[in-house]
Amino acid sequence: MNLRLKLLGIILIFTFSAIFAQVDTTKSPILVITLKDSTEYVGRIISSESKFLIFITRDSNEVKIPKEKIQQVIKFEDSNLARKKNPVVVDTTKHIEYTDANLSRMIIFPTARSMKSLQGYVQLNELFFPFAAIGIGNFLTIGGGISLIPSMKEQMIYFSPKITPIHFEFVDLAAGVFYLTSSSFNGTKIGFPEGFGITYAMGTIGD
Repeated sequence: MNLRLKLLGIILIFTFSAIFAQVDTTKSPILVITLKDSTEYVGRIISSESKFLIFITRDSNEVKIPKEKIQQVIKFEDSNLARKKNPVVVDTTKHIEYTDANLSRMIIFPTARSMKSLQGYVQLNELFFPFAAIGIGNFLTIGGGISLIPSMKEQMIYFSPKITPIHFEFVDLAAGVFYLTSSSFNGTKIGFPEGFGITYAMGTIGD
């Protein structure tokens, strides 16, 4: 593997990633959120941040709602109670379920948490480094990809399996490998020169 590919590989390991993951919002209930200025939103919560709710309306519009501006949150089927003195209020911290697409990884490196079986994602690193991963058996994650750099005779091939053998409610322990090699395309022949990689072990604690 030549020096230029090795440098690109190092950039790939530590580059910024744009992630497009499977997000299942169908399991979360349809809600009516009323703000203090009487604005109402009808839809589902995608995620909850410290100061904001990420909300998708029935028209598929994504809205970032400041929590401090929320007056009440009720289930859609109970929305006819909104004009009564004691509406049914939903505790957003306990009863709303949503899927965080990024539980298994951070911006640059994975977390110790595994993806659910057959859950997957595709990410694009700096346009030319696609990467895809899929969960197997709720404890194994298999990922990899190949670079798409124009005009280069050799492209990089990379693999990144991760296993999470220990999983509790708030604690996960995992180990994995990131391996990088190159491929030389010459007609129907494909050669795999010597590559390099890293192994790692990690733990993730918290909710």
